Amino acid sequence: MAAGFGLLMAELFAPGFGVLGAAGFVCVFLGSFLLFPGSWIVGTGWLNLLYTVLIVVPLVIGGFFAFAAYKVFEARRRRPLELGFIGEEAEVEAEVAPGKDGFVVLRGELWKARSHKKIGRGERVRITGKDGPLLIVEPLEKGKETR
Repeated sequence: MAAGFGLLMAELFAPGFGVLGAAGFVCVFLGSFLLFPGSWIVGTGWLNLLYTVLIVVPLVIGGFFAFAAYKVFEARRRRPLELGFIGEEAEVEAEVAPGKDGFVVLRGELWKARSHKKIGRGERVRITGKDGPLLIVEPLEKGKETR
């Protein structure tokens, strides 16, 4: 069981696919059965209850961690949504000007924005690019707003 706990701790600090964690889980699971002898002072009913708990609890916890690992693996394979903003329209919340970053509201979220033209509060803008957490915007022409 000590080897199993050691492997579980190593999994916390090692990058990888969970091989150490799975091996640690198996070691703890098998070690828990070897911890108690077959013939003991306790009655057979209590031993059966103990073995049931030793089977059910690790399987439930292991199932949860397997599901969490699956979701993490699935999220890592997904493509970032970074380019999904380009072409969308937003509304200026705080004035955006050359050399002075402002703020725009996009999909109900407040984003920092930069532009090569001065854009006042309340005007509509189109997102033309993204630089990390900063949106690059340009003003919409008055006749081209699509609200």
